Amino acid sequence: MTARLAVGTDKGLFTLARGAHGWRVSEPQFLGWRVTALQQLQSGRFLAGTSSGWFGPAIHRSDDGEAWEQVAPGPQFDGDEGAKLEQFWRFHETLDALYAGVAHAGLFRSDDEGDTWDHVDGLRGHPSSPNWQPGAGGLCAHSMLHHPTNPDRLWLGVSAVGVFRSDDAGASWDLRNNGVQVTGPDPDHDIGYCVHALVLDPDDPDVLYRQDHQGLYR
Repeated sequence: MTARLAVGTDKGLFTLARGAHGWRVSEPQFLGWRVTALQQLQSGRFLAGTSSGWFGPAIHRSDDGEAWEQVAPGPQFDGDEGAKLEQFWRFHETLDALYAGVAHAGLFRSDDEGDTWDHVDGLRGHPSSPNWQPGAGGLCAHSMLHHPTNPDRLWLGVSAVGVFRSDDAGASWDLRNNGVQVTGPDPDHDIGYCVHALVLDPDDPDVLYRQDHQGLYR
């Protein structure tokens, strides 16, 4: 059985295939584009998030990982003058939907495997949003989890803001940062947390682990 590994880089998408004689690296796809997010859905479809200084950010889809087409129109902020879609950071598939976390700190939802997208405006509508500040990697929604038996419960990590939880499939969000050391300039606000990663305990969906700039938390 051949093992395959897809790698997104600043110079395109490379596929590494491991056979009897070691690894073979493919010619790049999306030559000249940055490939910043990749996901294979349960159906087998592939999604790639790309960006270009000329064309901007885009989503591409493929049924075989070889032939790609751009999703048009792709996700976009409508009527939110304070937001600019800069880059796709993460695709995340739940029990009943597909999400895309982006910079400038936003979240989009698709109910048709990425063909069309809707802005999850409850996130940017959070009362703390006027005070959000970027981390070293930008103001990005980059880590997402879902409860394995409750599709309405979601967690989202935004740098450098903090961790949010939704119990209504993204319609509203609450901050979940109690006990974590703040990295921002104002410890009186419940934001300013440089979240690096979120992981769900595989044996207990009520236990999460998070890596922040200041350490590891449970």
